Amino acid sequence: MDDVKNQLFNLQYTIKNINLLRFLFFLSLGLVVGSRNFMLYHIILELSIIIISFIMFLLALHTYYSNKDNRIILLGMSYGFIACLDLLHILTYSGRGEFIYDATNISIQLWIAARLLESLSIIISFALYNKKIGLKKVVFTYLTVTGLLVVSIFYLNIFPVFYMEGYGPTFFQTISQYIICTILFIGIIYFLIQNYREHKKANIYVVYFLVATTISEIFLIKNDHVFSLSALLGHTFRFIFYHLIYMALVQSSSREALSIISEINKALMNGNKSWGIIINKYKPECREGRRLDLKTSSIGTISHEIRTPLNIILGVTQLLPSINKGNGDKVYVLTEKQLNIIKKNCYRLIKLSDDIIDMVKIDIGHMQLKLGNHNIISIVEDITLAVAEYIKGRNITLVFDTDMEERIVACDRYEIERVMLNLLSNAVKFTGPGGHIKVNINNKEDRVIIWVEDNGIGIPEDMVDEIFDRFKQVDTTLRRKHEGSGIGLSIVKSIVELHGGKVLLESEVGKGSRFIIELPVSLVDYGEENKIYINRNEQIDRVKIEFSDIYELNY
Repeated sequence: MDDVKNQLFNLQYTIKNINLLRFLFFLSLGLVVGSRNFMLYHIILELSIIIISFIMFLLALHTYYSNKDNRIILLGMSYGFIACLDLLHILTYSGRGEFIYDATNISIQLWIAARLLESLSIIISFALYNKKIGLKKVVFTYLTVTGLLVVSIFYLNIFPVFYMEGYGPTFFQTISQYIICTILFIGIIYFLIQNYREHKKANIYVVYFLVATTISEIFLIKNDHVFSLSALLGHTFRFIFYHLIYMALVQSSSREALSIISEINKALMNGNKSWGIIINKYKPECREGRRLDLKTSSIGTISHEIRTPLNIILGVTQLLPSINKGNGDKVYVLTEKQLNIIKKNCYRLIKLSDDIIDMVKIDIGHMQLKLGNHNIISIVEDITLAVAEYIKGRNITLVFDTDMEERIVACDRYEIERVMLNLLSNAVKFTGPGGHIKVNINNKEDRVIIWVEDNGIGIPEDMVDEIFDRFKQVDTTLRRKHEGSGIGLSIVKSIVELHGGKVLLESEVGKGSRFIIELPVSLVDYGEENKIYINRNEQIDRVKIEFSDIYELNY
């Protein structure tokens, strides 16, 4: 750990030395170039400063809503208007005869006006540190002040004379520069008092900027000629302090913002870890609670499924009166309709008990398939034909189609029939009169595809992934239009998966559903033969049992 700290310290020390060497290099280069051709050096330096100022202005505008440091934002916006005055200063600078205004006094007036606006902006920005800055108000104020300064210098001639040919700088220029230095010195003291506890990089750059600005103005006070050494040093330090305020703006608006984002990300990561610990701690309790909820829901569903047929049977049997004591020959006889009601609800109880038994077998791993090599086409076609009359009686069209006559696969015939009966009963249950149901079998390389499609009410998209969950129903109210325990589809999925296949669902509300079964094509060395005797009566009973929960509630 100490080695890492030492490496970081050495790295920071090296960076500081590189920055210092870079500063000394550019200072020496500027002095050498400026001493040889001050005019060229001055113009290049000023144009560079103007470009930096406009960049700061645009950066301040761009980060106005994200940067919380009002001082840096106000300074950045002010330098856009200060740059306009500096640009006019360059255009009117002595020796540039190709421009309209070639007067040294006007150039210096623009210079002093820009420096006064700059120093006052520094003080104002510090004073408004904790206050909200209105973007439109700031832009309008600086635009007005800059416009008034330009008009007063070029047209009204009310600015004092700062330079006289043959005499040099006037008393007004000296006083103005002293005032500027005083304002900057006050700014340094005020800033240090205001931020003595904060050691952010942006604040450090601001302090360096204020010191460099003050040094620059002091050199320019000592300047008795526009091409003197003090003027050269003053302009060089001025370029340095512009670089520093630019770094302060970048540090405040970009780097510190990124640093804050990084800290927020770290906080979020720590929060996620904490939540992960909490979740892992309470996950077993949540699972147990979910099991209890599932048990409660399943008990409610099963009790409803048991009570409904029992109540119906009880209601019918209560119609049977006691034998009349006065006339023992009178015996109440049930009608065929009442007998059918009793029989149908008995089937329904058998179906529910079978489903519960199989559900328990699946849970404890005792569900075993009696595999044999069977013609899957024949199995699906026979069971479809077995329900054809029933479906036709409900005014629903049933269509069976296949692209092959025979396909031998290893399967449990009884369980495959059960899967098909369950899917067909679901299709009938949710398809109204006039609808249609299609059963199709296709060959797909080493798999057989069976799909049952209807144009019924469909299933909501958010329920498609949950419809195979146990006791899951689209309509869970006790007054639902369609009865059922919610176990059937979960058993269908388990049976198909025991065969090594999978079951999928495609559905859209109002357009219908399509259940797709994919079974692998494989053979076993034992089991029943392909052609076996089918007990039609037993098959009919299975249909009656499977379709027993399809009825209206108003008998």
